[in-house]
Amino acid sequence: MAPPSLAGLFQIGIDILNTLRDGKTQSVIARTGDAYNEVSEADGVEWWQHVGFASRPPKASKNSACQGVVIRDSGHDACVASRDLRGQELAGLLEYGETCVYGAGTDAIGQCRSIWKRDGSITHYTTVGNKKGTTGIYSRVGPGADADTGLPDGFTWAAPWGTMKFDETGFHVLHKSGAQFHIGAIGGLPSPLDALTSYCSIQAGSFSTSSSGQSLGAGVTQPLALQPAVTAALAGLQAQITVLQAALAAHSITFNAFVDNQDDVTAKSNVKATSTAISVAATGGAAAGIAAVVAANLVMPANTQSAG
Repeated sequence: MAPPSLAGLFQIGIDILNTLRDGKTQSVIARTGDAYNEVSEADGVEWWQHVGFASRPPKASKNSACQGVVIRDSGHDACVASRDLRGQELAGLLEYGETCVYGAGTDAIGQCRSIWKRDGSITHYTTVGNKKGTTGIYSRVGPGADADTGLPDGFTWAAPWGTMKFDETGFHVLHKSGAQFHIGAIGGLPSPLDALTSYCSIQAGSFSTSSSGQSLGAGVTQPLALQPAVTAALAGLQAQITVLQAALAAHSITFNAFVDNQDDVTAKSNVKATSTAISVAATGGAAAGIAAVVAANLVMPANTQSAG
């Protein structure tokens, strides 16, 4: 007696014509059949997947469709496995132990994917517009250089508008405009320069900072909130210099008049020259003080309050 045949219980490679969500349970259900001949066989086929993973295949066309392994039952059918050869290019040539998760989009031409490689790297990749042939956008973390792509270790973000990199050399940001930011370590310098162990470099066409406290270089932080007191002190200094200038000028006039009444011509000439030099120096000092006050008011920001 021949054993009972189980062939009718399984459908291997049947086309998935469509998937949708059940109106009541919100579970994914499928319609199966023959895509090429446009023949539908079953509706409401349960879409079984691994726990923690959910996906739906791209739409079927006459020449291409996702395929499934369906267990048939009189009450309901269940698709327990599936494959779609249209996404094979996205997965690439996987090696032993490697994994790719991708989303091919409605028409099976999307490019987004995540790849776990044998070298320990994880790459999330897509393209501009999620279209084939456009510029790639990706983020990658890896413990070493990839044997196939040559991509370096660390964290890498790359896009048409710039790149970011965080690895053993430091943190590097480069925007397509040319603006860039770099921090990292310094090593190998001779003494006493070996005390310099790190660096920070910022390059841009325009750079500004705003804070209630700011320190540039070594030393105690100076709060910019004291800016009014600083400018007031400079203004007071300017006023004192101006008074001193006027006093010295008046003194020079009086002193020169006194000297003119003396008999020694040479002595008078020497004393008057000295007095005139003092007056000129006072005038120059006053001008320098005024310039310093003007410059300070131009440099110091009008708003010295911290944001927040």
